[in-house]
Amino acid sequence: MKIFSSIASHTWEFDQIENNGTRLLEDKSRKTVYSFTPMGNNRYSFICNGKSHLVHIIKENGISHVHMDGAYFKVRVEDERTRVLRQLVEKAAHATGEVVISAPIPGLITKLNVKSGAMIEQGEGVIILEAMKMENEIRAEISGKVLKIMVKEGDSVEKDQDLLIIGQPETGEETSV
Repeated sequence: MKIFSSIASHTWEFDQIENNGTRLLEDKSRKTVYSFTPMGNNRYSFICNGKSHLVHIIKENGISHVHMDGAYFKVRVEDERTRVLRQLVEKAAHATGEVVISAPIPGLITKLNVKSGAMIEQGEGVIILEAMKMENEIRAEISGKVLKIMVKEGDSVEKDQDLLIIGQPETGEETSV
């Protein structure tokens, strides 16, 4: 089965193979095999290029919130059918031109990297959210204009709380950062 894994605007394609409870992901373009073995409590042993990592993954609404080696990644993992359906839904949703960025986990807003009205690029870090003594960078899901910021530095936020809204610039407005 084909599996697509996306972080920000970059997507990798894998062939998924199950082997005695271990999920192997084969990246034929790089001739690399990655393995994920469940360890319980949303923790996995992840082996990449012979190096083992302890990974904590919380899955919700098609997104995997991954903590590995002190870093946080928001990863979309989907099969071919799910990917096509999601793309159709997103195309319809983006017709409005606005995207709400929400908190992936509860935490404390320690830094706002953007101001209302700023032009930003997809993948650009917009907010630093501290959770469990780790700083997590929240990145823009689309390029556009910061229309509204709903939090300030020092605010505690809940999981799925709206943080900011990004929209398309008005006609004739500069679109580069």
